[in-house]
Amino acid sequence: MVTNTLVVTDQYLLDQANSDLLDEFLASLQKWGAEDKSVSISVLRSLRRIVIIFDTLETAQKVYEVLQSQGFRVTYSRRNSARSESQLEVPARLEPPERRVELQSPPPSPYLGYVQEPEEPPELITMTEPQSFSHLLYQPTHDEAARERVFSGREEEPRVPLLIVDREEGEALRKRQQEIEREKLEEYKLSER
Repeated sequence: MVTNTLVVTDQYLLDQANSDLLDEFLASLQKWGAEDKSVSISVLRSLRRIVIIFDTLETAQKVYEVLQSQGFRVTYSRRNSARSESQLEVPARLEPPERRVELQSPPPSPYLGYVQEPEEPPELITMTEPQSFSHLLYQPTHDEAARERVFSGREEEPRVPLLIVDREEGEALRKRQQEIEREKLEEYKLSER
């Protein structure tokens, strides 16, 4: 199949000792390109190839026939390497960028009339007492389908378990709850004295 790209694989041309012959060969190819608009030549020494791209199929076919008659090893590439101008429409001038929506940051200092109020401390019950989560904490039993509460002190209507812990974690939570209750009892005794 005729394409506008020729691949020359002649080892004699690509040998380092014959660099002057290669230069003559490339100069003669440029003459063939003079009648055409242009010719692109790429010498790929590591691949042992010379790739020649012409603007027209006719010029490539003529050069192919001449090289074949001179005994050079040359083939057509599989694809036509047509070099065409870009079909993209480019505006004559750059457009300004679209306006971006930027996040508004708070003012660096408080506004006039701002009154600073102290923050409320975190709730001690939910932060320090695991038993406050008793309606949420469940642990597996020997029967895999059943679950039991970690803390059985509160009797409430059954809810969906949100957090299932293993037996060791359940035991650690019960111990922590006992420590908290002892600490509260000691604080109470100290406050009564």
